[in-house]
Amino acid sequence: MLGKLISYEIRGLWKPALIIFAIMVAAGVVGMASLFGFNAISYDSAYLSDARATQSASLFMLAVFAGFILMAGPLALTILVIVRFYRTMFTDEGYLTLTLPVSTAKLVLAKFFVGFAVSFIGIFLALMLGSAMLSPLIEEPWTDCLGMILAASGGDLAAGLYEGLPASSVALGVVNIFVSVGYGLALAYLSFTLGAWWAKRHKVAAAIAIYFGISWLVSLLFSIVNVFSMLNNAYPYEHFAQFGAIMEIQMVCYAVLAVAAVALAIFLVRRKVDLS
Repeated sequence: MLGKLISYEIRGLWKPALIIFAIMVAAGVVGMASLFGFNAISYDSAYLSDARATQSASLFMLAVFAGFILMAGPLALTILVIVRFYRTMFTDEGYLTLTLPVSTAKLVLAKFFVGFAVSFIGIFLALMLGSAMLSPLIEEPWTDCLGMILAASGGDLAAGLYEGLPASSVALGVVNIFVSVGYGLALAYLSFTLGAWWAKRHKVAAAIAIYFGISWLVSLLFSIVNVFSMLNNAYPYEHFAQFGAIMEIQMVCYAVLAVAAVALAIFLVRRKVDLS
């Protein structure tokens, strides 16, 4: 039955998700072409006339705009899956959803798995296209740029600067993004479940406040730890090493919090949320 629920979620999301993916790809192509043109005009001429300077500035601004569109794609996808979760669970449609002859755990897990897959693909696509966009401005190929971003996401800030790109650092970055997406989505599902349970009115506003409150507190905790790490290390490479260890601890904490958030959301939907 879980497979059927996942299939149903995919049917409900694939069309709008595909449109967003297409917009992201188009923005990435436009941005890359604009930066190639900007690079050709700016660096292939010893002197820029007013007309060529205007063209160069226009191409750069177009690339910046395309970059904003590209980076907005993962956010739009996340909002899409969260809106579907709330609409199918806690609005009038929720009456029909919760009367299905399946367990609450399967209902929530099906929505989480599909929503997670859509969000993760969106973020990874944005990183790939963004790295390709930057390739005209840097000497390294876009794959190296992507590897540096992934390694930095895993806590290896020195990767590609003082040494090559260790495969372990890149892999750890992918895992960290994987866990971070799961944590963010699980926290959003829990927040909207808490909003539906606690708030009598303005449930969505309450859910958004809960989400930002919890995420801010968790981020503040790790920010404080990072600040103390910087203050206690006189040399940058020492902080880089300690920052990587902190990132690994943070990744484990995010994974635990994600599992706990999904489990708590399932419990609240089953026992506490009343749609009557």
